[in-house]
Amino acid sequence: MSKTEIECLPNDILIYMKNNLFNYTENDWKEEWKNMPEFVQEDLTSFKKVIVHFRNQQDFEKFEKLIGQTLKKNGMCISTWYPKMEKRRYADKEYRYEP
Repeated sequence: MSKTEIECLPNDILIYMKNNLFNYTENDWKEEWKNMPEFVQEDLTSFKKVIVHFRNQQDFEKFEKLIGQTLKKNGMCISTWYPKMEKRRYADKEYRYEP
């Protein structure tokens, strides 16, 4: 959970977490992170988000042709990237320390 996500939690949950779950203090992570490798998280959030409504199936199909992508048609909510972004896989990655 990121710091921003934690800060967005309701106060009563935050207080419980800080007092009971983690004994959380603002600088605890600094002590735990000593001698660890540097890690920089690439920002993968979108620049803009647009919601597009379609009057009918034909308009939807024209939009698919326009952006050159086939969109999933199961359900009302469809999300895509333009231009198309290939899915990234991280489950097969690991960190190894070799002195």
